[in-house]
Amino acid sequence: MRITESDPAASLSPRRIEAIVWLMAWTTFAYVNLSISLSPLLTSIAATFDVSESAAGQLATVQGVVGTISALLSAPWMNRYSRRSWLRAELGVLVLGVVLSAAAPSFAVLLAARALIGIAAGALVANCFTAASEVVRDPRRQGRAVGIVASGTTVAVMLGLPAMAWLNDAVGWRWAMVCALVPIGISLAGTMFLPAAQGRARARDDHGDAIDAGSLRRILRGDAATVVMIVVSGLIFVAYVGWITYYSAYVERDFAGGARSIGLLFIVGGLFELAGNFVAPALSHWAPVRWVTLVGTAGVALALLGSGIAFRTVAGLYAGIALLHLATSFAYVGINTLLLQRPQAIRGTVMALSSAAVGFGGAMGALIGGAVLSSTGDYETIFHVLGALMALGVVALFFAVRTGDNQPQSEGGG
Repeated sequence: MRITESDPAASLSPRRIEAIVWLMAWTTFAYVNLSISLSPLLTSIAATFDVSESAAGQLATVQGVVGTISALLSAPWMNRYSRRSWLRAELGVLVLGVVLSAAAPSFAVLLAARALIGIAAGALVANCFTAASEVVRDPRRQGRAVGIVASGTTVAVMLGLPAMAWLNDAVGWRWAMVCALVPIGISLAGTMFLPAAQGRARARDDHGDAIDAGSLRRILRGDAATVVMIVVSGLIFVAYVGWITYYSAYVERDFAGGARSIGLLFIVGGLFELAGNFVAPALSHWAPVRWVTLVGTAGVALALLGSGIAFRTVAGLYAGIALLHLATSFAYVGINTLLLQRPQAIRGTVMALSSAAVGFGGAMGALIGGAVLSSTGDYETIFHVLGALMALGVVALFFAVRTGDNQPQSEGGG
């Protein structure tokens, strides 16, 4: 798929630009594959350290909280250093976190390892999206680039998660984590394709100011739509991480499903999400991106609220996961496309805040899910609570973007 066209004035060749975008998709895959691996490994980790499944699920909370703090602390430096430097540092720390996780002699050490992963992950995905937007300058093609980078998350769910479930059954959760180092190592080696001084060059041209208190005030006081979109990006991950953390255990406990059933479910969901990653940008040429995003967020809420009601059989599991992943792709691609359309002077700030919201959302999703599970013992109640929170986000997003008056650049379809 062509992402850009030949431009004699461009400093990078079209082939290298496409390589960078696909590398960012692979890097997203490498990180998300590690992050969501907690789902199929949850029961094994709980058994190894003799803790409850709800307690084991709080590994995601620790990672998310630390990731949020990391994203906020990194915000002032987002445009001070090149994406190559950022990603090399983040991926290097990620490697250390994975090694410590696999070798953890106690649950406390495993918690510390997930905190280290959170430090690395704070602005990692934000840097992936920002790197893609820096090399793909045409706004009409940025949606496609966002879809490609987001597809890394999809492939992690569709192939990486079933693979981790299979590895867990075959060699145990520790070696499954060691195997997660392979895609991370490939991403680390691939950073050689990134420009060495993109951040500094942009700063000299005054196109990418470092994040400071002034730009933050500009967003918080004068751009309510952006604030709402950042909050909703966090809510998407409240719902998604809260759901995915406990979904494998739900299938095991309520439907007697094993690694094969879990793998097939995530393959089906991943296929629908992968389709959505490319359909959503295409639809944005016919309808405003904000409406594509609203449809996606509403779909996520409906899929979660329908758990055990509309989707209460094995066949219903497949329908529910298909709807959830398709809707998530629309919401995720749509939100990031809208955020990347913010004025360039504050784009780094916006993406850093979004990354923090995503990290915090993921932490709260795991925390809320664990709290509901501890109090009710029912997985479906977890999904209903998450669906209700997502529905509130849909209402807020509708009122924030319904007129399109706050969009800084034209959306496809007007």
